[in-house]
Amino acid sequence: MTIPTLVSSHPQNELVDLLRMPGNTRLLSSLELLKYSIKLPLFTKHDDWLSVKIADMVKEMSLLCLLARSFCSDVSCPSIHSKPRFGSISRSDAGVIERRSAPAYMRDLIESSDSLVRDRRLFPVSGDCDYPAEFKKQVRNVCKRMLHVYAHIYSEHSRVFHNEAGSAALNTSFMHFYLLVEEFQLIEDHDIGQLKWVAEVLSSGTAE
Repeated sequence: MTIPTLVSSHPQNELVDLLRMPGNTRLLSSLELLKYSIKLPLFTKHDDWLSVKIADMVKEMSLLCLLARSFCSDVSCPSIHSKPRFGSISRSDAGVIERRSAPAYMRDLIESSDSLVRDRRLFPVSGDCDYPAEFKKQVRNVCKRMLHVYAHIYSEHSRVFHNEAGSAALNTSFMHFYLLVEEFQLIEDHDIGQLKWVAEVLSSGTAE
């Protein structure tokens, strides 16, 4: 496998080395199946499908944060900040990130996201109900916060996931997320940062 070139100023040499190791770009599902899983089905409304997929991602993120709980602590990770260039932090989220440890940020993300998808005003169950005007904005906000968690885990905890044989679970969850936000244009490329490179590496790793 040929690893896509990373910009020379990128500081994540350990992550580069990890992704070069055999098996570390493995997914639990084929890339083609992941791509198929996020495509809008025929005769399905856009917002209906998006609400289903976001609810799925909240469940996946909950499991990922549960896995991270054993090694990501308030002491080891006093902030969700990742190393430079690993995704940008929006001004609206910057203050929260500075005040919260990574585990606290993850707990808040899961609790608030779960409450959001259970809010039948924003996520109506009946197909006859219209979605509110702020639906897409709320979805984008959730995705942006999920992005910070993926960036933190890849930046700070990739080796632990590798040592615990959890690389495939992490990679699959991230690729599902990345393909979803790309398909529905939920996050800007400049916000994704070097996680876009990670997605390219994982895509290349499953192409052979």
